[in-house]
Amino acid sequence: LSGLRNARYRLEQPGDPGQWLAMQWSATDGAWTAAVSTEGLSDGATTATVLQWDRAGNFSTSIARTIEVDRTPPVLSGASIENTTTSNNAWARTGDALELSITASDAHLTTEGVRADLSALGGAEDAAADEIAGDVYTWHLGALGSGATEGLVAATFTATDAAGNASEPATAQITVDRTSPTLTLEAPASATLTTSATTFVGTAVDSGSGRIAAV
Repeated sequence: LSGLRNARYRLEQPGDPGQWLAMQWSATDGAWTAAVSTEGLSDGATTATVLQWDRAGNFSTSIARTIEVDRTPPVLSGASIENTTTSNNAWARTGDALELSITASDAHLTTEGVRADLSALGGAEDAAADEIAGDVYTWHLGALGSGATEGLVAATFTATDAAGNASEPATAQITVDRTSPTLTLEAPASATLTTSATTFVGTAVDSGSGRIAAV
């Protein structure tokens, strides 16, 4: 009858009863909203209570809800790229299979929350893990293709929890070499016949890794 006068809300955590704070409300239809800040709150269960009263001093019954405060971003560690074809984790060639993994620690991660940018390796730019075991997330690239960038490349990992907290990115690196060495034979000539020891002379050039492992 007298009309609404005010509305308040309170955030209560263990050991902290909180304070009644003002919220936006409409004197016409009673609709109210509260822009609640988690600044200064600890992670964990929080009781949110709302209350209204009219000009005559009549108070409504308070309504309480429990919400979970999470202001802590996920933590990433142990980013790695493994060449499962050659077991040489420093290099990758065309056709090599790669396994990438990262450990993500957070109480509120979802299965889709950890992502990898595999574009430098010819994969997707925003890929969800295809295998999850505990807090270890794994991606598999079946065969390195022509879409991979040559040289030292990185896969970048990120994690975002259910509350929207984002981790710092983590990276793992591997050197991609898709260029075969060029081999030339200068001697002996193809028509040379000999019954003595023969010396083979030639050159081997590699524009990829720059290293010739064997001739």
